[in-house]
Amino acid sequence: LELAGNDGIVVWEDADIPKAAEAISEAFYGSGQICMVPNYVLAHPAIADRLIAEVAERAAEVRPGYPEDEEVLLSPVRRSERFFTLLQGALDQGAELVTGGHRTELDGTESETGVFLQPTVVRVDGLVAARDFDIVRHETFFPLLPIVVPDGTTDDAELLEAFVGFVNANEYGLRNSVWATSPTVIDTFVQRVVNGGLLKVNDSHIGFLPYLPSHGGTGLTGGVFGEANYPMLKTSHVQGVSIARGISPRDAVFGS
Repeated sequence: LELAGNDGIVVWEDADIPKAAEAISEAFYGSGQICMVPNYVLAHPAIADRLIAEVAERAAEVRPGYPEDEEVLLSPVRRSERFFTLLQGALDQGAELVTGGHRTELDGTESETGVFLQPTVVRVDGLVAARDFDIVRHETFFPLLPIVVPDGTTDDAELLEAFVGFVNANEYGLRNSVWATSPTVIDTFVQRVVNGGLLKVNDSHIGFLPYLPSHGGTGLTGGVFGEANYPMLKTSHVQGVSIARGISPRDAVFGS
């Protein structure tokens, strides 16, 4: 069984920021009520401000509506009180609200009674401190995305090591993504990130791939094999890896 997900996206300083933001905004598809959407982002401090601004713009484009409208990606959310508890808890711990944070009506206006939740982005400063945030450590199942920005004084070698350690320490383990052009960064993630059933590089986070398991994982996610439940594969730890170039994440999901 695939039981849960708390997927991370790492964005390095040389990443294609617009495309990375496009993939990150998949966090708001279905109001975040999809197991394999991104749940947190680790942003290199050199590009963090630009990335956060780009993600905020993308979040504003995700709108509520009726399910028969093909352009609608924001769905109604029940038990939304938990959303506000998680958000307020993060703000009380020092997170910064970037965008969103309110209920909304069908037409997009803020409301105390709306059944939709605005796509919400919060900034969390400090890699070590981020481990104490519930919105980072756990699957929330809401349109609530923390972007973690490490201290800018760490050199790149140490930061890469810290990012790999952070991803591998996730209690879940469904999917992970990295956006980078550096062969060293990509090779490091492919060789050393083992906490997950699928690793996506410069690609849509949620997009399906031929022949690779979609719902296998580690930890609280469940078994590593997903639908590739073959006895032969059970002799090893399986992780699918996809490395793409020049892909539009939205086109990868919906077609051009």
